[in-house]
Amino acid sequence: SDRKLVEYCCSEASRLGHERYVLTGCAVVRLTIKDDMSTKAGLQKALKEVEETPEGTYIHLWGSLPCTGGSPWQRINRKHANARRLIEEHKALNRKLMDNFIVVGRAVLEKGGDVSFEWPSSCSLWDEEQTMSMVEEFSLNKFHIHGCAVDLKDEHGVPIKKPWTIATSSPSLAKRLSGLKCPGRDEHPTHRPCAGKLTKSTEGYTDMLTDILHQAFRDEAVAQRARSAMSAIDTVRGEHDDALKEFDSFMQESGHRQKVGTETMWCAMVTKTIHPNDPLFHHPKAQGAIGEELGHLRDHTTWDEENPEEASDVKKNVPGAHFARIFPIVGIKYFEDAEELQKWKGRIVLAGNRIKLVTGEWAVFSEVGSIPSTMASCRILIAVFALLPDVELLQSDCIRAYVQAPMRGPPTYIRMPRAWWPKSWASRFQDPVCRLIKALYGHPYSGNYWYDKLLAELQKLGFKTIEEWPSVFYLYPDSHSVIAFVVYVDDLVTLGGPHMKHVIAKLRETIQMEDPACLQRYLGCVHHVSRKKAEGEDITEVVFDMRTYFEAAVNQYLELVSEKLLKVTSPYAPRPDDKELEALIAEEGKLKAHAASLVMKLMYGARMAGPHIIVIVNRLSSQITKWSRDSDRKIHRVYSYLKEAHDMVLTGTLSTADRDTAEIIAWPDADHAGDYMHTKSTSGYYLEVRGAEGRTFPIGWGSKRQGCSAQHTGEAETVSLATTLRNELIPAQILLQILLRRPVNGKIMEDNSACVLAIRKGYSPNMRHIQRTQRVSLGMLNEILVHRDDEDKDDLGMDAVDEHCDRRDDEGRLDLEQAPTADHKGDLLTKELDPAQFNRALSMIGMRQWKQE
Repeated sequence: SDRKLVEYCCSEASRLGHERYVLTGCAVVRLTIKDDMSTKAGLQKALKEVEETPEGTYIHLWGSLPCTGGSPWQRINRKHANARRLIEEHKALNRKLMDNFIVVGRAVLEKGGDVSFEWPSSCSLWDEEQTMSMVEEFSLNKFHIHGCAVDLKDEHGVPIKKPWTIATSSPSLAKRLSGLKCPGRDEHPTHRPCAGKLTKSTEGYTDMLTDILHQAFRDEAVAQRARSAMSAIDTVRGEHDDALKEFDSFMQESGHRQKVGTETMWCAMVTKTIHPNDPLFHHPKAQGAIGEELGHLRDHTTWDEENPEEASDVKKNVPGAHFARIFPIVGIKYFEDAEELQKWKGRIVLAGNRIKLVTGEWAVFSEVGSIPSTMASCRILIAVFALLPDVELLQSDCIRAYVQAPMRGPPTYIRMPRAWWPKSWASRFQDPVCRLIKALYGHPYSGNYWYDKLLAELQKLGFKTIEEWPSVFYLYPDSHSVIAFVVYVDDLVTLGGPHMKHVIAKLRETIQMEDPACLQRYLGCVHHVSRKKAEGEDITEVVFDMRTYFEAAVNQYLELVSEKLLKVTSPYAPRPDDKELEALIAEEGKLKAHAASLVMKLMYGARMAGPHIIVIVNRLSSQITKWSRDSDRKIHRVYSYLKEAHDMVLTGTLSTADRDTAEIIAWPDADHAGDYMHTKSTSGYYLEVRGAEGRTFPIGWGSKRQGCSAQHTGEAETVSLATTLRNELIPAQILLQILLRRPVNGKIMEDNSACVLAIRKGYSPNMRHIQRTQRVSLGMLNEILVHRDDEDKDDLGMDAVDEHCDRRDDEGRLDLEQAPTADHKGDLLTKELDPAQFNRALSMIGMRQWKQE
């Protein structure tokens, strides 16, 4: 009857989808308190169960006998006569149990099974002759483990370092037990002693330990090709169970929530995410932002709350459905600014990483999606604004952009936290779900659906797309003007003349947008745009300001370190001697746990408006996985520099007088094997629009390690030039030509004579290998950059055959020009310059101290 009961329970659990243990054979022995293993009857029942087990079934005998008689405390208790009597009674019981355990163990081993036995490591019964004889007879291997390594904790979650010893004949269990020791102070800084009232609670096994044991039993059964066994499989949880577990951590009707919650991520890099554990999550502004968002989504019928359904009914009736959950997140935009400038934002998002099919399996999505425009496209738009008269530059946010697009694809049903349920649901539903109607934030395809929606509306107004610049749209309203949109998710930057406002008004009929305003803060960068008239022309100066962002980064760093920041004039730490450097690299850095956060914080600022630190940030980013004390030293220098140079800004100036003559200039450079951490060279570039009288405007910059080691400087420079030409100069030239509606000439400035000569000839004996190793073709560079006019042909000793490259009338030229090394603007993007060179390089690209006009 006991066996039938076990079989029934397992089958019911399997049917309900909540199983933990699955019965795969008949070897189930259920011994109750009546089956006293110290008696002959109990022994005979156990032996009978072993004997009747079918051949080919794997059996594992686990022994856990009372250890009271061997407790270390008995050394003190033995002082009392009554205690000595009780101790001897405990030991006598243990000897009876051990005698019978050995008999059953022999029977199990004869059947091809295994035997295991456990006691606390400090138990003196391990030293009894009977125990030592059993360990020797059964060839058991002893393993000493710590309770805290298998998740043994007190009621407050503090680890308990209980010393356990397990002796086993199973090779699989031996393999899984090895190494289960305390992970150390980094993970377990404190422990509760296994003493007093805690001792009784530690007699049981943790879930983690039982999982390890049953996994080992399963491994042995598989290894022995057993026909059947009682084995454990990993917990199979239904999709509904996952939802309930996660919703337990969300705020309830009372406004309170449990301390443990799932981590969330906010998409904007200049927004502080409020973790659910943070008291700010319950701030009235936070709860107000969530309530406002929830009300808006309901008003716009983001999901069909009027027609909820039971999840079990959807599974039966809609076999292709997807199930997901929604939850709130809160962020404070502009957190680096003063409190009155901060903006609390609530988002209700879909858990896109937990979308499941009706069968409980994970839904799989392809990674194809729309590509957002880069900051370079926005800077090109600003440069065009500076070149054109009678145009405006505006920005606007689309209001809750994604949910303006209809949801497509398989039917998706969402679960809401119980706190958001309408009152009528509690009595009607056990597991209510609603059909998702709009593309909610968090769904893997919501970005695509929003992009398609916006694209369709812009195309209705006559806008065209640019293949080389995704999310950049343009319209020619007449024969000479242009209207352009740069879209980054829900942020729009627009350029155009008087007709632009009419176009925006038409777009707002179908797309919800905030009122357009002059460009100021965009993607975390503040743009100070000033325009003044001088001698019949409009001169525009733009300041790209990330001062508050870098100030916030410095403050974050200071919260983590105790060292004082230095007074320095460059972000580059001097290189120590080889012996000291070797010692620094060999030792793990103190900031290793925070390295990714600290470096990526700087990376964003460097890309937006900080070309002066991009070299060192790029090099530190390659050390995140192997962070050392040398890395600590370098990043401390960077933050020290940012503290001193907190008011550095990037500037650009152009005039409407430059409209017909402005050209785009690229400054590629390379530092041959300049990073002592590896042999690969560093490629860098600086891209600008150049007008007359020394006016320039920054478009883009970058610094990156090359793909493989270059043999010499000429090769490294050629690789950098080719990459800049393909990836930066030509695409920027295409966009400028479309927006200015004229051919725009481009120049690539190179200071290495060997590189220039190789490109002009189209061949170099010393670089015959680079087409394979570096994926660079000198022939291609020659065809693009060398134009065969008569003077060039004479210089190169070529005949008078016209070899002009094919070029359309609306395309500008691309020329290669050799520049003096001292005047080259690319050095800042490739080398760790000394302070004098560094400050000179800053002035060359237009970086200066901020000054309020």
